[in-house]
Amino acid sequence: RLLRANPRFALYLCGMLLFGLGGLIPMSLYPVVQVDRLNLSYTEVGLLGMAQSLAWLSGYLVIGRLVDRLGSARSLQLGFVVNALVMLPYIWATQGWMLLPSFIAAGLVTAGADLAILYTVSSLAGPERVPDYAALNATVAGLRGLLGPFIGSVLVSNGWPYWAVFALSASLTLAGAAALAFITKPQASVLETQ
Repeated sequence: RLLRANPRFALYLCGMLLFGLGGLIPMSLYPVVQVDRLNLSYTEVGLLGMAQSLAWLSGYLVIGRLVDRLGSARSLQLGFVVNALVMLPYIWATQGWMLLPSFIAAGLVTAGADLAILYTVSSLAGPERVPDYAALNATVAGLRGLLGPFIGSVLVSNGWPYWAVFALSASLTLAGAAALAFITKPQASVLETQ
């Protein structure tokens, strides 16, 4: 009923599903590439993780301003595009430092998702329906979380090369960004007008 009553929220959920699957499908492949192909040490992975954490922390400041200027849906859409940079370096990386853009993008996307998802759901729902919309959003996120990681391992088991799985994942997250482009003008909410 919620989706029929609010087609913009249906588009949002479609975008979130594609974005989430794009992010989760390659999850089991990241450590394989890091260890088996690139032979990264614990120290190197730790340094990359530190870069991700710094991007995550600074991302809150940058993305907070972006949400204020562009609105939550457009900021989320931009985050989905940046999320493709998480997967793409794994296609061509031959040395550990080549994964740095991936880790920085992951930090920025995490910060952006933390902020923009909350505000987008609130603005699409309106003040009276936020609990219902948030519950539906969490349900879709949980379902994609159950399926996504298994899809990647099934694809590899069926002969897909790693690069193809990463390319598929980047394409899915970009398709999620495209779905958000059709959200014309979300209702203004108290959170977005402050």
